[in-house]
Amino acid sequence: MKITKDKFLTVDILSYELNGLEEPINLTIQYRDGKEALVRTKAEQEELTKSLTQEEKANLSFIDPAEIVCFFNNPTHRPNLEGAEEIYLEDL
Repeated sequence: MKITKDKFLTVDILSYELNGLEEPINLTIQYRDGKEALVRTKAEQEELTKSLTQEEKANLSFIDPAEIVCFFNNPTHRPNLEGAEEIYLEDL
């Protein structure tokens, strides 16, 4: 299946970090078939792989961060701000 601007592929986020702007960075994703990929810029890819052998590099899969859009599922089926309001009101 070819992914286009009108088609999205849903994946699971296995791990991530938040930067100072609360944006997810250093994502590791998993496709439905179980394969994993690291979401890194070209510079980050070069830094991560500079000391690896060709065989080790061949086992890694990378995706450019510009190709990823993150939507975090809210399993409670309640608005995300509802919990924030409860926390804020408890502090008053």
